[in-house]
Amino acid sequence: MDRALFYAGLRKRDSGLFGTSLSQGQVNGLERLLDTWDRYYSSDPIEFLAYDLATSYHETGATMQPIRENLSYSAEGIRNTFPKYFSGVQAAEYARQPQRIANRAYANRMGNGNEASGDGWRYRGEGDVQNTGKANAARATKELNALFNLGIDLVANPDQRGDPFVSAHSLFLGNKEGWWTGKKLGDFIKTGTFTE
Repeated sequence: MDRALFYAGLRKRDSGLFGTSLSQGQVNGLERLLDTWDRYYSSDPIEFLAYDLATSYHETGATMQPIRENLSYSAEGIRNTFPKYFSGVQAAEYARQPQRIANRAYANRMGNGNEASGDGWRYRGEGDVQNTGKANAARATKELNALFNLGIDLVANPDQRGDPFVSAHSLFLGNKEGWWTGKKLGDFIKTGTFTE
C-alpha cells in the first residue's frame, strides 16, 4: 500500500475521519497496525484492512491505540448503551460507577460469571478491537498461542489484551476468523472492489 497516498487521503478535509491532521499517537497506532498487516496479513483482501482500520477507529475512539473500556456512563448513557440490562431506576443507581456498570452489563454472558464475580469489570473491553468477556479472552489466548507460541494467558492476565502485538493480531485475526461475532469477514465483505 502507498502509505503517503493513504495518509494524504485521511488528511483531506472531506475524509470525515481525522479532520486535516493526525496526532502523533494516531500515526503511531496506524503505523503499528499497517506494519502488522504488511508482515502477517498482506495476502488478505484489502477490504479486510479497511474494515479492520474502521473497527480500530470506532473501538478506540479514533486514538488508533489499544484502550481499555472505561464505562463511566451517566444514567442516560447506560440506558442508551445497555438498555437490555438496566431499567431507568437501575441506570440512575449505577450512574458514574464504571465497575458496577461493567459487572452488571456483562454478567452471565460471554463466559463471565454473575455480577458479584467481578468478571464484567475484569474482562471489560480492551484493545484495538474491544476484546470483551472471559470467553473471548480464552479464545484469543488459544488462537494467538497456537499461531505465535506467545505463552500468554489472557484469562489469568486480562490486561495483556492491550499489549500492542496481542491487540493488533486480535483485531486482524479475530475479525477475519469471526471470533467476536461468529461471522468471518469473508462472510459479509465483498472483495475485489478496491485496489491498493
